[in-house]
Amino acid sequence: MAARVGAWTGAGLGLAGFLIASAFWSDAASVAAGTGPVAQVSATAVLVGAALIGLLFGAIVAGLSRAVAAWADPAMQLRGSKASTAWVGAVVGLVLALLAGSVLIELGAPIEGGDETLTHLPVLAALAVMIIGGGALGAAAGAVPQLFGTPIAVDDSDLDEVAEIKGRLGSAVGVPAIGAALLLLLVLPFAYILIRSNEAMSGAAALIAIVVAAGVLGFATLAGSQPEMKISLADALVALAGIATVLIIIVAVVAYNSSGEETDQGADDTHAAVVVQTF
Repeated sequence: MAARVGAWTGAGLGLAGFLIASAFWSDAASVAAGTGPVAQVSATAVLVGAALIGLLFGAIVAGLSRAVAAWADPAMQLRGSKASTAWVGAVVGLVLALLAGSVLIELGAPIEGGDETLTHLPVLAALAVMIIGGGALGAAAGAVPQLFGTPIAVDDSDLDEVAEIKGRLGSAVGVPAIGAALLLLLVLPFAYILIRSNEAMSGAAALIAIVVAAGVLGFATLAGSQPEMKISLADALVALAGIATVLIIIVAVVAYNSSGEETDQGADDTHAAVVVQTF
């Protein structure tokens, strides 16, 4: 029931959001051949607006869905605070709204000979995405708090068992999510560093890989020889944050140096062309 209420409410809010956004788009709207009415919008503004709308709509839909579910079946009233439900809905709304905003940007067509930050957005496609995306956002924002919440009908003596089951389910979902986050934050930047460093200096990638492998093996040996050594979650997060920061700095430096080399090469080519023309 919470998902159904959230879906209909989200679709209605998506339509309302489109009408509000169209008030800002109308001044730059036109009709394009083959695509119908289009609006000239900024990609950054679309993402920022989608994020703000997702936060607000997610919190509203989550709170409304919780209230309707509790009204329909008082035993399904959740024990947690209403503020926590609103925050969960806001996070869900933010994630889904950013996805919807990315879809809208992909639907747009770049403006030829104009500002690269602007795009022509098909109005009818934007209406469909906002209504369908609003329904999906509302369904998720209404259902997720119900999944994580505990109804008041659950006896107090069963709360420990409920917490244990939630912990197992959370681990089943959290471990793959953490693995994917580590892949994005650590593995991909490290692979980029290996590729770019090998381009800058022959054998640099092999040297970096050997140093990293030696560090990993050294830490594994230390951990194996000291089984009583304990590492808390906070220590692990601090270490990961430090590693991620170093990788980001290295990637930024490598990318900056690469762009500088390309600029210098382009300048040299232009100079050579000028010299040839002069002769």
